Amino acid sequence: MFIVDLRQNVIRSADRGRELLGADYLYGGLWEFGGRTTLGGEAYDYGVRLPSLPAKQPALIGTAIFTEAMDHNPYLFDLFSEAAWHNQPIDLRSWTKSFADRRYGAADSHVEAAWQDLLQTVYSTQATYSSDAGENAAPIDSLFNAQPSLDARSAFNGNQKVAGYSFKALQNAFETLLEAPAAFDSSTAYRYDVVDVGHQVLANTARILLPKIKAAYVSKDRMTFERDTKLWYDLMTLQDELLGTEYFFRVGHWLENTKQWADTPEEEKKLNYDARSILTNWGDRSASQAGGLHDYANKDWAGLTNDYYRHRWEIYFKSLDAALISGMPPRKIDWYAAGEEWNRNSAAYDPLPVGNSRTVALKVKDFLNSSRADDLRVSLGNR
Repeated sequence: MFIVDLRQNVIRSADRGRELLGADYLYGGLWEFGGRTTLGGEAYDYGVRLPSLPAKQPALIGTAIFTEAMDHNPYLFDLFSEAAWHNQPIDLRSWTKSFADRRYGAADSHVEAAWQDLLQTVYSTQATYSSDAGENAAPIDSLFNAQPSLDARSAFNGNQKVAGYSFKALQNAFETLLEAPAAFDSSTAYRYDVVDVGHQVLANTARILLPKIKAAYVSKDRMTFERDTKLWYDLMTLQDELLGTEYFFRVGHWLENTKQWADTPEEEKKLNYDARSILTNWGDRSASQAGGLHDYANKDWAGLTNDYYRHRWEIYFKSLDAALISGMPPRKIDWYAAGEEWNRNSAAYDPLPVGNSRTVALKVKDFLNSSRADDLRVSLGNR
């Protein structure tokens, strides 16, 4: 018998085998619960700690990847898969440079610099000796995807609440990545990474903007409230456009699977509902709301962002605006019903990309450096 252990990458243990009463165990790799699309994870623990552990902990006999995490963060998948073959810590800076070169099939100083910035930001998280593990060890998810609240700090309420890295440094990595030669556009991996980093940069702006929206509402400053909620919508629209340029960031690529899974139209209808529900409510009303499982598998995906997440925020902000006008408390909203409405919608989503990833990414860059984003830039520190 052996145990597949998830805790080593979030809680360091001097002797995990002893804690497991002498049982052999596998070091588990899980960098994103629910397959969330958040960028980030514990590169140090996978690349530096893991290779040296077998010599110190003989009960460690192998590694295991938890499939919740396989679709995202290819950097961590590559690093974790290779680390098992090393018996000495990996030089992460050198390894990351090599990863960037082989990932795109060519070397470029801008790309290499961008990946070093990613190593120092989203991939800088390290396991601790704290008992505060599990979901709290996952990278921050997007507040755009959160069930609307002025006090929202994560989309799934059990997830990490604080980034622990500089948002400005990540934006710099994004802009440096865009300085790669035009020839890199032919690389599927490069286009994927431009969208992957860009959507995280945009998602991070929500953590800066939401407190400003709350301050405007609390102070009954309706003009500022309207201005900042308009900026919120524009950021979500821009994110949806960027995500739509790549197949793997479109909700259609997920929902398209139901056609292959089903044998009859009725079965396809049921599977389509399930495929949508797992992204939104996750389960019935009790599990979703009372149990807090809603948005467990939230995703930054085109279509889902615009038609579901943005729609929820529009409902919410309109209720707050009506409250500012009337002076009455905002109306209560049935968020489970809002999820069910989207889940039971039969509208098809095209899985095929629309637009050019670099072109839209440059549009994102220009927007974030425009006067409209002035209030976001002054707060782009650690969050």
